[in-house]
Amino acid sequence: MRLLLIAIATLVFLGVLWGPAFALALRYYRRGDASLFRQLRYLYPAQLLVTVVLAFAADVFGFRQPAALLAGITLCVGACGAGLLFVLRWLRRR
Repeated sequence: MRLLLIAIATLVFLGVLWGPAFALALRYYRRGDASLFRQLRYLYPAQLLVTVVLAFAADVFGFRQPAALLAGITLCVGACGAGLLFVLRWLRRR
């Protein structure tokens, strides 16, 4: 049962982290622009790395409420990843 809870929590974490960028890439794919999917292979590991580094930095600096901080960091990094994809597409079209 504990292993199942860990697996579900991991899937929710990755869904929140990578979901916005994937949704944006899928939106533009449906409009006929599949180029954002190529960027996801670089964005996903970068997002994961930034999230882990920020979580460890928050722990090192002694911030309280590590679960809340991890949730906030995950949401912010996920939104920033989608924003980065949007900016990359905008720059490429210029």
